[in-house]
Amino acid sequence: MGRLEELRINAYLSEVARGYSNNAFVAQHLFPEITSEKEKIDIFEFNKEAFNLYDTERAIRANSNVISPQGFKKHTTTLAEHDLSYPIDYREEQEAEKVKLQLHATNVVTEGLKLKLEKQCADLAQDANK
Repeated sequence: MGRLEELRINAYLSEVARGYSNNAFVAQHLFPEITSEKEKIDIFEFNKEAFNLYDTERAIRANSNVISPQGFKKHTTTLAEHDLSYPIDYREEQEAEKVKLQLHATNVVTEGLKLKLEKQCADLAQDANK
């Protein structure tokens, strides 16, 4: 059976067909997205001083408890572009006029990009050496 035959409309199936979207993505919460107009950017890595427990109690007229700043490191990196395409032949689109093939293609590509990002973030979050 050819691709065009697969796209012909089945009235019963078209009423129950639904798109799937994964609502369990958490990457954007663990690693918030930042925008950049340039591909080469500087990233500042701060030390773990925000996680230190300090002695904060002070007696009357005693000096303040002072933290010694530990500074930061600067890394220069180049961003990578990620891309997917879902080609649709004009004959396929004409044959599947009620299925909204372009909408399906957009959903597949979008979910594919999100899933790739989710996997990369999961690997990063679980590797203590990165």
